[in-house]
Amino acid sequence: MGGGYTSGANVNVYYIHGCSGNDGNSGDNNHFGSTGAWKTVQFALDQIAADHDGSEDGNEYRIMQTTDDSTFYQLGGAHQTAVQLVPNWSHYHEPLITGSNITGGVDGTQVVIDGRNLSGVTAAMFQINVATCDRLKLANLHFDGKDAAYWCVYHVSDNHNLHMINCRFSQAVDDGYNSVYGAAADDTGGQYNTMSHCRFDNNGGMGYRQHTSHASYGVFYKCLFDHNGQDGGYFGYYENIIGCVFSYNGSDGCRWNNSGAFM
Repeated sequence: MGGGYTSGANVNVYYIHGCSGNDGNSGDNNHFGSTGAWKTVQFALDQIAADHDGSEDGNEYRIMQTTDDSTFYQLGGAHQTAVQLVPNWSHYHEPLITGSNITGGVDGTQVVIDGRNLSGVTAAMFQINVATCDRLKLANLHFDGKDAAYWCVYHVSDNHNLHMINCRFSQAVDDGYNSVYGAAADDTGGQYNTMSHCRFDNNGGMGYRQHTSHASYGVFYKCLFDHNGQDGGYFGYYENIIGCVFSYNGSDGCRWNNSGAFM
């Protein structure tokens, strides 16, 4: 996701700008006229669900950096009216949702999503409740729970091959990233997910929690798990942990639930 990154010829790119965008725009460009950026992230997620451009797979959605992301990307605030972000598409669209710099370029700039208004709600800032988000990719985003959001990201078990690239999950009341909460049959963790260059830090519970028998075959590459109240990361079957750092966590840094791990 470094400098010079460009999309494929058949990938449609859309833009979101929490300050100057407008959900009445087309979203097609990084400016603010009628063919320019959308305003709200949830509106972009709804456009994926509506398949508004007639393309099922692989489009890219760039959330542009603003002068004050914590204001303009504050969930449930004046600009991002949805209290939490909920992808709800029923087909496997496989989008990339990424932060970008102030001009819409993807160069590793992390855009902050602010969760301070989720206080008292047992839910995530980014709550994946449907089983049709296979191959969703999130990149260059900092989900900041502000000690108010219960989780930064949650997803149900039937999602596979999710990719998180250069993302940060911090200051949740409970876990930074959770895919296993509860006793219901579908709360059993995901498979074949990849976390690359991500940070899980300063959460009240675990940095990353995915440890049941259905949570397996994940890859964690050069991630940092630090200053969490409980375990840094709690992993399941056949997980691959490569080049990661576990530091200053309240319980175990790296904790295994089952066999076949590679570290």
